[in-house]
Amino acid sequence: MLRLMPNIEKKYIANSDYYNEDYVSENFNENINKSKYCACSFSCSNFLSVNNSAIMVGGDVTIKNQVTNMNNAILASIVGDIYIESNNFSADGLIYAPLGKVYISGDNVNVSGIIIAQEIIIEGRYNVNLNRKANILDGLMEEVISAVKYGAEDTDEIDIGELYYKEISSDDDIVYAGDGIYCVRNQFMLSVNEDISFATINELVSLYDASIVGYIELTNDYQIEINHKVEIDELLAIIEDFSNQVFVSRADLNI
Repeated sequence: MLRLMPNIEKKYIANSDYYNEDYVSENFNENINKSKYCACSFSCSNFLSVNNSAIMVGGDVTIKNQVTNMNNAILASIVGDIYIESNNFSADGLIYAPLGKVYISGDNVNVSGIIIAQEIIIEGRYNVNLNRKANILDGLMEEVISAVKYGAEDTDEIDIGELYYKEISSDDDIVYAGDGIYCVRNQFMLSVNEDISFATINELVSLYDASIVGYIELTNDYQIEINHKVEIDELLAIIEDFSNQVFVSRADLNI
């Protein structure tokens, strides 16, 4: 059995329909009001509406249709990707692919909630509206993600380790970086090779009068904040210095 998070399972999955195979939508209007728990993959090419329920999938989720509506819903892939091409995509809830990619493309894309993935790509031809809904994650952030076979003991857990981040407190924390890009003031994101320790990064950032304010142990990603006010040009210079370090795989503005 594939497992996501106990709180999600308790709220959405406990009384769900279980499919031990690929789920392919065959209805012109696919209205999901009862959670679906698919061991393999989920695909839909018709009108899709998910209300007060969850679609939880072991592998990939593929949605290619005209309209997708999610209302207080969860769309989750345990070890796969979530791929959505929908002319009008509206989601209120959680889109979750902790080990994969979330790709959303459409004429109009509206998301009110949280998207969690290794990689997120959103392409809106006309409109893209993203609104954070932090309370979706209440009670979930410290839980363990695991993917184990049905009937087996929980021995193959993937421990995400330490995870924390610093939220912006007001619009004053956002600054214009040029070329139509806005970023968080005095902050940048850093990804480093897996063999580099937290202590090494902490020592390095101290040389720039900076601190680690966010950290994802599983992926060795860091949210770095300069402790004094810096202009964008100075921040970009610091990012370039980090990028020149041999152990840095990516350093960029916190957009």
